[in-house]
Amino acid sequence: MEINVYEGVVLGACLVRAWAPVLRFPAMSGKELLALLCRKPLEYQVTRQVGSHRTLKAEGRPDLLFAFHDRTSIAPGLVRKILLGDVGLEEAEARKLLGG
Repeated sequence: MEINVYEGVVLGACLVRAWAPVLRFPAMSGKELLALLCRKPLEYQVTRQVGSHRTLKAEGRPDLLFAFHDRTSIAPGLVRKILLGDVGLEEAEARKLLGG
């Protein structure tokens, strides 16, 4: 689902204002997000687990410490932060991965 978000962009000395479509990330359970990280194209693997804390590794990607219980609901903003910030995906890659 896309929503429109107002954003201002500075170009040179003038401010250009525009409405831009932004991907709305879904809330997910810990189990769903872990499955998303482990499937293609990310292919993270659990290399170590102590309780609910899992260390995930994937070739060419940063290591992750995944500390969510399977049934814990993860807010949309945190899903976005993990995929874009921690994993390093671009917005378009995340959109494709989430099926949007």
